[in-house]
Amino acid sequence: MTVIYLEDLLAEKNFAKAVNGLSRRVRDAHDFPPVHQIGFVVPDVERAAEELEDLGIGPFFIIAGRAAYWREKGELRDPRLKLGMAYHQDIQIELLEPVVGSDIHANSLHPSGKPVVEHLAFLVKDVDAWAEKLVAADTDLFVRATLKGIGLTADLAYMDKNEDDGLGAYPFEFDYAIAPARPQRTPCAPAPQSAEPASHTPRFPCKTGLPIGTPDAST
Repeated sequence: MTVIYLEDLLAEKNFAKAVNGLSRRVRDAHDFPPVHQIGFVVPDVERAAEELEDLGIGPFFIIAGRAAYWREKGELRDPRLKLGMAYHQDIQIELLEPVVGSDIHANSLHPSGKPVVEHLAFLVKDVDAWAEKLVAADTDLFVRATLKGIGLTADLAYMDKNEDDGLGAYPFEFDYAIAPARPQRTPCAPAPQSAEPASHTPRFPCKTGLPIGTPDAST
């Protein structure tokens, strides 16, 4: 698989154009929408987010917890997730630590520890319709999941695409999200009065858990 580093994409004059140039042959063949998100697996989300914020990218919104629903290769699982999100030139950057309890990013960490492209994600109205379309085109459905937390509800289908077209071939993620347009730019909700005061000023605007639950019947 073609390895493309985040630092090289950021060095491009037009980051959004460079991202939308990835996996063009496969995307054009199936009439994909523009890239909404590009994902990178990192050893430490907070450290990676801090390094990017030092470059003027962010602020990052950090989430840790469990998914409301997670079916992987047809098996229900209860993985523990940790991720960070921010926008750069209207592309959402997602930083992910390897998932505990899932094989989704098992081999995605680069030996150097540098962020390399792991997946491309697209916003669509019908996640399952897109998943069925690609399954019919010999692409595996790796994960079907629902994430909820801080006013965010996101259904996702994670498709495993192994064919390399010379422009990078990455797993595709299709999302249907109900959330503020840019939640990481929204102030955190006030902490409950019973909560202990923080011993330091947090660098990141929010850090919260995703509640355990079940998806709506419509998902």
